[in-house]
Amino acid sequence: MSNDEASARTGPEAASVLDGVARAALAAARADRTGKSCPNGLRPYLRFKRLKPPAVRAVVRVLDGEEEFRQHLAETGDEAGFGPAAWLWLTRPDGWMVRFDQLVEAQSALGEAQQTAREERSATRRLAVVQQACDDAQARVGELEGELAAANQRAKEEAAERTSLAAEVASARQEAEQARKERERAVRQLKDTEALLSAKVEALRAATADMAGLEERLAREEAAASPGQAVPAGPDSELANGADAASAGGDATPGFDPAAVSQLAAFHAAEAERLARELARLASILGGREHMPEKPNPGPVVDPARSQPRRPLSTRRAPKLPPGLHDDSSEAARFWCSQSDAVLCIDGYNVSMLAWPAATTTLQRQRLERRLGEWVLRWGSEITIFWDGVDDGAAPQRVGSGALWVEFTKDGVEADDAIIERVGQLDRALDPDRLIVVVSSDGRVRAGVRAQGAATVSSARFLEVLGI
Repeated sequence: MSNDEASARTGPEAASVLDGVARAALAAARADRTGKSCPNGLRPYLRFKRLKPPAVRAVVRVLDGEEEFRQHLAETGDEAGFGPAAWLWLTRPDGWMVRFDQLVEAQSALGEAQQTAREERSATRRLAVVQQACDDAQARVGELEGELAAANQRAKEEAAERTSLAAEVASARQEAEQARKERERAVRQLKDTEALLSAKVEALRAATADMAGLEERLAREEAAASPGQAVPAGPDSELANGADAASAGGDATPGFDPAAVSQLAAFHAAEAERLARELARLASILGGREHMPEKPNPGPVVDPARSQPRRPLSTRRAPKLPPGLHDDSSEAARFWCSQSDAVLCIDGYNVSMLAWPAATTTLQRQRLERRLGEWVLRWGSEITIFWDGVDDGAAPQRVGSGALWVEFTKDGVEADDAIIERVGQLDRALDPDRLIVVVSSDGRVRAGVRAQGAATVSSARFLEVLGI
């Protein structure tokens, strides 16, 4: 066998099928304690614990030149143990090289096929991992797109709210300017009225002094008259008529008409009272109120310790709308809520959840309290917002400087029950003519407060009134 043929049958392809032969040779060499049968070329490899492909090829090259040692290995094993190709290489019968090359080629093809299959399985696993990563990324993109759409929607809502607030600020400024002008006009009217009142008071004083003098003269004349002589009287008579005095032979004495003097005094008194009312109205306008109620008749003085309750419980009658307004309409809601002396009870979350369903409860409370604070400053109503148990029933807290109060129910108590109870308290405490308005869409709340004489406004209509 030539050197080229020997190299071909001890090369990498052949070494892959002769790995078992190389290991068996090293094991046999280690088992020979005398070391006489161990080829010298194998001795450097006896200390190897693991045989890598280069070492296997080196051992195969040594065994290729040691025929006696190959025969010794063949005697210690069989074809089943070494494999067909390795057994041909050890025993080397006639024509063995052709068959050996065929087996090596087949083994190499099988190895390549197995390697290809392993690479395909590895590629398939990597592809599955990449596909999963792609699916996850696509799902994340969908989530981010949804979050972006929600953020854009929130931005639009906030922009609309800013626009609405800007419009409200502009309207408030316009109303403030109008109020300033009205105040200046009222101040001018007040000064004019004060001057007129001063003149009327001086005239009244002069008339009063004149009437006192005339009454004194009348008394003197009556005292000077004889007991049987009647004092002339009649609708056209004048005690001070000079012609009559001359015809009677007496002196010309000026006189007066008592009825005319009385009418003059009554006129000046009524005029003074009218001017006083006008001053009171102007003072109320300057003080920020639209009108002053008529002064009630105090009636007889009653001992508080012996007095009975002002009126029976729950006798308040539900208020009626003016003609042309229909219940649960925007116009009716605006009519009820814009009364300056109205007391409003707001079912907080019933309103805020309808107005801003996507916002947190904290943000809902902040937004509704801000809008109702603006409403109080504009209309002068007294408002209490009822929230379900955030602060565990803490005492009502005033919001800002107006008549806006916030009340949180105790643990286990719903705002619905707190509102119904509060309306009952207001019914007993307030004047029967004082308007009580409850804002809620809850059927139980609306029925409960209507039975106690309160007006009701649904949450949807109230939001329309607020412009939300």
